[in-house]
Amino acid sequence: DLKVSTTGDRLVSSDDQLTCLWHPVTGELLSTYQGAADARIHTVGFSGPGQSGASLAAGYGDQCLMIWDLQTSRPCWSLPVSGTMLLAMELSPDGQTLACSHAHGAVTVWDIPNRQLRFTLTGFSSPVWGLVFSSNSQLLGTTSDYTVRLWDLAQGDCLGSLRSLRYPVSALSFTHQGTQLITGHEDAQVRLWQLGGGESGSEHLFKHPLGRRIHGFKGHEHSIRTVAASWDGQKLASSDGGSIKIWCPVSGACLRSLSQGHVDAIAFSPNGDWLVGGSEDGRLQAWHLTQELPPVDLRGHQSAILALGFSPDGEQLISSSRDRSLRLWHLPTGQTLKAVEGPSGHIQDLSFSLSGCQLLGASNDGSVYWWQLPDLALAGSWSHPDSQIVCKVFYQGDDQPVAIVSDACTLTAWSVIGNQPLAVFKGHTQEIWQVCTSPDGQRLASASLGEEIRIWHLATGRCEHILRPDRPYEGVNLDGAEGLSAPERLMLKSLGAAVA
Repeated sequence: DLKVSTTGDRLVSSDDQLTCLWHPVTGELLSTYQGAADARIHTVGFSGPGQSGASLAAGYGDQCLMIWDLQTSRPCWSLPVSGTMLLAMELSPDGQTLACSHAHGAVTVWDIPNRQLRFTLTGFSSPVWGLVFSSNSQLLGTTSDYTVRLWDLAQGDCLGSLRSLRYPVSALSFTHQGTQLITGHEDAQVRLWQLGGGESGSEHLFKHPLGRRIHGFKGHEHSIRTVAASWDGQKLASSDGGSIKIWCPVSGACLRSLSQGHVDAIAFSPNGDWLVGGSEDGRLQAWHLTQELPPVDLRGHQSAILALGFSPDGEQLISSSRDRSLRLWHLPTGQTLKAVEGPSGHIQDLSFSLSGCQLLGASNDGSVYWWQLPDLALAGSWSHPDSQIVCKVFYQGDDQPVAIVSDACTLTAWSVIGNQPLAVFKGHTQEIWQVCTSPDGQRLASASLGEEIRIWHLATGRCEHILRPDRPYEGVNLDGAEGLSAPERLMLKSLGAAVA
């Protein structure tokens, strides 16, 4: 460990046993402290500014938390904590607070002047190996697995968390049979998950998407922006912003690569003949997938395409744009059938009714709107009573509009016409940022800032499956391993290994 005093006139360094106090300008060694044989020094620091502040070393010895004054080489603070293993310790810059990480998964925060426990921080899914204070000693950062949490030391509250993942989910979509889920990830790969099997009420963790044979659809160069499946399940499509690729879901082979810059929305026609892509500059192009025809340009939008949808008969395409317009198109001619200005917000999700007579849209202003077709005449609107974010809209049963709304870690399905909740989906521990529904209206998929993807039964709110991309040691069996400490076992489990 290495610390510099706030005035910059002293530096203290240490290993497990030896601590040295230096003058950082001249390099002069001012003093040393050799710890006892049964003591371990975890961290060093200063109790105050300049020459008036004592240099300190904190660690564990003789079954106690201990702080030593390096000038006198004597303990100035100790507290019995027998029966626990310390993974990390840190002194605050002002020397008033000591944080300790324990093998049982908690972090204790101690008031040094008053020699008492201030807080015990819990809720970690794996051991905490890193601790850091803010320069004003008012905040504490902890690192556990891939998660960094920030704590307020005035109240002991967690202010928020950041998670660094190997495979964050950037896009997801069901196949039209509703039995598979396509996910796009920040590592430029597309993954396909099989959702079959599983008893009612149980949660199943599928560690490998459709086995290792098509574990990853590789070929993109950048983070996946959007994914889609053809209605017959024979093709998948994905875009990384620079290209669109069409995949065979059985072999994992890339069937075709299409170039169009910054595509954020793609959709297959119901008969599978057409793939439409919308880009950031407002361009819409439609490619015929069964004949060698030039792409059809659909011109009219002036800004980024936000959402696309096909009518049930496949004759019409609806698009929304950041220019706040809605356009109804005819394929294959590319003719604009109707164009209207949308509401005050941007329509980010669109859905045709099963009859094809009505259109439902979710706006980023927190409202749901619906229009009568073919005139695109606005017929009504709805907003959540508590102004929650609308993530997804769709029609269920006999053209009943449903909205999926989000409140951080929880989703709720609402009847738009009845203005009442239908089901609540709880289980995520971090904020949800991707949502999709199966075409048959039976399932809901959600991806959080954590590594979980959850599949829900829409009618009951029951979690049917938990999906998770492979962690570093996913599938490694270490049940028979010997010599592992309790913290090491916890860490290996959090990284995916099977450890007894």
